[in-house]
Amino acid sequence: MLIKPIYIIVVPLFFLISCKKDPSLFKIKNLNSNRISVFGHGGMGIDCIEPMNSFESLSQCLTIGTDGTEMDVSVTKDCVLVLFHNLKLEETTNHNGFIKNKRWDEIKNCKYNQPIFSNANLIDASYFFDRVKEKKTKLFTFDCKVRLEDNVDYLNLFAETLIRHIDKYNLIDRCFVESYNLLFLKILQQKNTNIRISLYTSEYNTTIEESKKNKLFGLTIDINKISSNEIKLAHQNNLFVTLFNVKNEEDNIKAIEMNPDFIQTDKVDFLVNALKE
Repeated sequence: MLIKPIYIIVVPLFFLISCKKDPSLFKIKNLNSNRISVFGHGGMGIDCIEPMNSFESLSQCLTIGTDGTEMDVSVTKDCVLVLFHNLKLEETTNHNGFIKNKRWDEIKNCKYNQPIFSNANLIDASYFFDRVKEKKTKLFTFDCKVRLEDNVDYLNLFAETLIRHIDKYNLIDRCFVESYNLLFLKILQQKNTNIRISLYTSEYNTTIEESKKNKLFGLTIDINKISSNEIKLAHQNNLFVTLFNVKNEEDNIKAIEMNPDFIQTDKVDFLVNALKE
């Protein structure tokens, strides 16, 4: 008897997941009109061939269907708002030291040395917003790189520089500000009550109480440090929730199912497609 061969069709996992594109399949329920806004993490994320916060990475992120992008900001001692993720320049560039201790003319020719094939320059926020076409239609999250040990004078300088930038580009209705320094957030709040401020944290219980007490907009938290029920409780307290540390396809699906309001992802293309209507 002739036995017919049996063919096994292997369907890649990413294909199965990518079929799940209709947001209604996730039954999204949150404070953000029951939809999740997609933000790139420093642009296209940590695995992009271009450095996070570079013009190349940020501008690409805005052209592929995201709602906007997160960007990390520091302030020089002569009040220039610089887009940079790390605390020290030597961690990813050919310069060294803290941005807060530098004048802009000392570091404006700084180049990234990671990833190794990139030829991107360190840029200030004005360089980016003067050139990007989507600044009037996208959303922007400023992750403010202030430290807990920074003194009040520097926190005031940082807050004033950031607000001046927000006003210059009419971003007040299209931006969010986050930091783990609660004093800094309070200073911002005192200077402009219309800024939507979130406390950046890895400790949910403490943060939700602080956010409620200080009437903040929301909280920004590692996906692995919060549960779906805790997100629901935050929503019940009128706090918007942003998830970060969303690194891969599995994280993206998990994040969607947790019903946050915003996701900052390192797999931007995947999340855009997963939530595409």
